Amino acid sequence: MKKRTLILSLAAACFSGLLSAGDFKKTVDELGDRNTAGGALSRLTEAGGDAFDDLLEGARLDPASEKDAAKQAQKSAIRLACVRLLGTLRDSRATSDLLKLVRDEATRTAYPELAAASCTALAKIAAAKPEAAGSADAVAEIKKLAQDEKSGLNLRYAGLVALAEVKQGGEIARPFLKEGTDETLRHAAILVIGASKHTAAADELFAIWEAQRKGEARSYTLSLGISALFALANFGDERAIQGLVDLSTLLEFDRENAYRDLARGFLKELAARAIPILVEIVQDDARAAQHNAAARLLGELGAEGVRALVDIAKLDKSGETKYGLRVESLLFQLTNDDAIVALMDAYKAMAPDDPSRERLLKKILAQRPRSAIEFFKAVVADKAVAAAERSMAVETYADLKGKDSFEDLKVWASDEMPEVRRVATRNLGREFVPLSKSEDVLKLKLEDPDSETRSLALRGLQRSDKKENLPLFTKRLKEDTEPGVRRTAIEALEQFNNNAKLEGEGVYEVVKAAFNEDKDSTVRAQALRFGTTLAELRGDSATTKDMVNKALVDSELVVRTQLYTMLFRASIKSQIDMQKLIDAALKETEPQGKGDAVQALSYIEAEKWAGKLERLDAVADLGLSVLGERSSHFAVQLLPRLSEKGGQFNRIAEKGRAMLDEALKAANPNFTRISVVLDVLAGVKDNNGATFENARKAAKLPSVESRRSAVKFIAALGDKNDISFLREIGNLGDATAPALKREVEDAIRALELK
Repeated sequence: MKKRTLILSLAAACFSGLLSAGDFKKTVDELGDRNTAGGALSRLTEAGGDAFDDLLEGARLDPASEKDAAKQAQKSAIRLACVRLLGTLRDSRATSDLLKLVRDEATRTAYPELAAASCTALAKIAAAKPEAAGSADAVAEIKKLAQDEKSGLNLRYAGLVALAEVKQGGEIARPFLKEGTDETLRHAAILVIGASKHTAAADELFAIWEAQRKGEARSYTLSLGISALFALANFGDERAIQGLVDLSTLLEFDRENAYRDLARGFLKELAARAIPILVEIVQDDARAAQHNAAARLLGELGAEGVRALVDIAKLDKSGETKYGLRVESLLFQLTNDDAIVALMDAYKAMAPDDPSRERLLKKILAQRPRSAIEFFKAVVADKAVAAAERSMAVETYADLKGKDSFEDLKVWASDEMPEVRRVATRNLGREFVPLSKSEDVLKLKLEDPDSETRSLALRGLQRSDKKENLPLFTKRLKEDTEPGVRRTAIEALEQFNNNAKLEGEGVYEVVKAAFNEDKDSTVRAQALRFGTTLAELRGDSATTKDMVNKALVDSELVVRTQLYTMLFRASIKSQIDMQKLIDAALKETEPQGKGDAVQALSYIEAEKWAGKLERLDAVADLGLSVLGERSSHFAVQLLPRLSEKGGQFNRIAEKGRAMLDEALKAANPNFTRISVVLDVLAGVKDNNGATFENARKAAKLPSVESRRSAVKFIAALGDKNDISFLREIGNLGDATAPALKREVEDAIRALELK
């Protein structure tokens, strides 16, 4: 059974091969119908050489044999399409038939488009297979066609384009360069001369470019001159360099990417002469629009181009920075792969004491290209490089290499420069390095002479969940001489406590001791925060009360402000002595202390202000004093409670009115201050005529926040008589009105319901 299947498969394959010769005849016929021609062309193009025989038959069709005009047109379309397709196949078996079409005068006369297509097809075949039979005859016939004035414009143009394809015939094309020649033929002639490298015509090409660039109708962008420029560049003629630079840097060519790509390709071959011209552009203040493009091009011209760019900074005299800053800015234009390689090559070639070397290194480090991983490793190994740059190289290397950077980081963690050790240690503690690999190194770093390195080691170890690692943290907290390390130890202990599920065991007492005994205020502040959290978790309200009330009278602001910002927590607020809190708040003299004290007081519920408390008038003054500052919104919460429950309405209202009146009369009104004072007066329900009048003034200010607060005030304390005023505000039509349209409408509805 298997043998039979194999035989049938072989027979089918052979039979298929016998049929292949005529497989595409139907598709070729479809080329004559405009409705099917597109699809047929795609299929034949895809078939390639398999369709050769049918295409050749199509090219041999004789439309004149048909009497019907429609059939003549159909055959003519098929023949033209087949000729073009034969050219794309570049099969020399078609040369003989195509030559007949080109040589036949009747065909050239009746079907000039076919003759032109045949000429193009012959050129493609001859260019691909110059030694094949008929190729030399084809080129000779094309030359003859291009030279013969009787051929007509279209055929001569086709002949010239065909000569450009075979890269021959420059001597034939040269006469066409003369001014007065048809522009189309002139353009085609330039293509031939450039492709064939007919250097004898170089002066004429340069003259065409110069005439276009400097003539009465000056234009850089006309294709004739640009073609002449590229042809000249193809000779390696140095006269083309300035034009190529202009094309690559002038704004006129900003969107001509194809031209610019071609120009850059030529300039790379002429780099030695192009670099000084580009440097001159970057130096010239008057050509600032070209600076970016010139810098990018210098980057593409290799290490020498980059070196020339950075050396421009050396033009600065003592105390000057103009060129240095310009170079640093332009270096960030060098972003493509070639430029990055050039940057690295230029850096490696520079002497260690070259001032330009640091600029290049900073640029490469900022770019962080993945292709430079080994370069960064070499920078770290270079002890002549400054500590800051070596550290950046460690950071970048670790980012790019990830977990595979461990072995290198391990070595760098013992570097003689503390800056390098810090970055290496920090990266050893990052998530991408498994703690199972880095733990031993990080433990060693806890004894590093550099305090910041010790702190970073603690942060790396805080990921651990091993309970036996607890002494690593507590030892640093108890014994380290640097407050920053002790502070970090508390932060790391908090994370470690969670990871190791210690629930404060072995941690709580150490943290409490730090709060009570440490001489540094920042350490005590951190211990207060973490210690009260642990006390809450353990239900130790007595310790919370003790720590909170000690913090209130601490001599250092940082400890007191830490407490103030924690009073939103119920467990802490419940343990505070209200009068002691008030006394502490009123002793604050610094803006931060006052603001944070107001924040703390704002967390106290309204009912508690009704107790037998002293100096509430001073508390009201404290709240009023921060209006317009960072803590304004806390004062807006506090003052209405003092008014309602603390009996401070008159004081707050009177002083608030005075503040509002003063703010509105100022030459440059403080809109934030106006807004928050209005919010306070609305909160204390100051339904006073003078306040209402000032609220109306504030509602017309060109400030969203002031107008919003004024509208809210009127909505809260006004009545239906104020609706017309709010409508007036809604219709002001200034820049502020659209932002408050919805709020004005809501305020009107609120008054309508009163």
